[in-house]
Amino acid sequence: MRVTHSMYVNHFTQNLARNQRRQIQLYTQASSGIRLHRPSDDPLAVSRVMRFDSELVDIERFLSNALDARDWLGATDAALQEVHNVLHRARELVILAANGTLADTDREAAADELGQLLEHLVEVANTQYKGRYLFAGTETLTKPFTLLASTDPVDGHVEYHGNYGAIERTIGPGVLLQVNQDGRVLEHVLEVLATAVEHMRANDVASLSGSDLAEIDRVVDELLRIRSAVGARMNRAEWTVDRLTDLSLQVQALSSELRDADVARVLVDLRAVEVTLQTSMAAAARMFDTTLVNFLR
Repeated sequence: MRVTHSMYVNHFTQNLARNQRRQIQLYTQASSGIRLHRPSDDPLAVSRVMRFDSELVDIERFLSNALDARDWLGATDAALQEVHNVLHRARELVILAANGTLADTDREAAADELGQLLEHLVEVANTQYKGRYLFAGTETLTKPFTLLASTDPVDGHVEYHGNYGAIERTIGPGVLLQVNQDGRVLEHVLEVLATAVEHMRANDVASLSGSDLAEIDRVVDELLRIRSAVGARMNRAEWTVDRLTDLSLQVQALSSELRDADVARVLVDLRAVEVTLQTSMAAAARMFDTTLVNFLR
């Protein structure tokens, strides 16, 4: 096959265009620090980066839920700890008031203190987290506890406006974690203390030393059991936060390896392309100059 001048020209222009495209690509990578700008840059790498991005969206969603669960359960545990502390003092007051030799005025003073503790516990039972009531079940916008003015034991002393529904957060694919604690135990605690206040004011030593003290011990045991369950869920949320945080960093690093440009290497490649272009242009100039001289001759 005869090699014509036009074939030389076409071959040269094709190589020149390819090197110029490569030069522009390297300029873009060097200035942006990103290797992948379009699927054609590296189809396989782009596909993997897209998969990593999708995984990161899920990881961040699960992480956000786990953080919310951890903080919600932490606020719940803090409130229950306060209830436990108050019950410890309430038990001391009941034991004091159950002493048959105690003067009526001293028992009345104990009743006043226990009444203040009762009102404080109502406030604790109505604790909010991010504008949501912790112990209202799923009725998180409804204030759950009201201390009634009636002292009739048949009517009860406390009104509960929440429910016993569970609130869950998705912390992994198909993994649900309950974040709330209903107000059942607190409702019981408030009733027990309200009854003990009544018995103190009535100087009912028998009830104070019998049923009241026994009920306080029972709700303390129940509270400890619930706090243990809440603590276990809080630990699980904390472990999930740590695991998802590490996983997010790992996936981001893998994505970055594919997406981001190695600037040092890009600059070396860019210099090589520039040298190639300069050499090509110089060779073409000599070739075309020789061809022109031959034509003139």
